[in-house]
Amino acid sequence: MDTIWDRIERIARDRHGKPGYMVLQLAGVSSVTVQMLRNGYIPKRPDTRRRIADALGVSEAELFGRD
Repeated sequence: MDTIWDRIERIARDRHGKPGYMVLQLAGVSSVTVQMLRNGYIPKRPDTRRRIADALGVSEAELFGRD
């Protein structure tokens, strides 16, 4: 079973050719949130979830729906 960070990394590398932290930070996701995601945190705020999914070019359901 992959973690949220595993999914972020896979999508970022497949779609953008960059590591997940770089894609997210370029989209305005804070380094604190990136670190929390690496530790398995699933954001509760809809705007944060949307920003992360938008940065990766996927839907929220695709990224977070399997948790």
